[in-house]
Amino acid sequence: MKPLSHPQWEDLCRRCGGCCYEKIEHDDGFVEHTQTPCRYLDGRTNLCLVYQERFEVCPDCLPVRPETVAELNWLPEDCGYVAHLRRVRAADAGPTTDLAGQGRQGRVQRVSVLGGKR
Repeated sequence: MKPLSHPQWEDLCRRCGGCCYEKIEHDDGFVEHTQTPCRYLDGRTNLCLVYQERFEVCPDCLPVRPETVAELNWLPEDCGYVAHLRRVRAADAGPTTDLAGQGRQGRVQRVSVLGGKR
């Protein structure tokens, strides 16, 4: 599959806001999703109020990039970035490969608030 341009990548966001809620990673690797949104998340639109400066304004904000989506195993299952990753994996695997059990894996090293689409 051909790599996406930055605007195409950004357009994958479904504006659910799920990535913009705080998460707590326990010692056993379990990630607990909280009901606490990032203070910069507009609860009405699910858009980041400081999107262009989010990494400077909120140091805990983690970028969602093509190369990191597979490691962010706490993203919502219906996340547009996750859906895209599944499509890429399916295309790379070919029609005869069983993709069962090939979900997103990898231990989250740092879990915090993640800025969604502007």
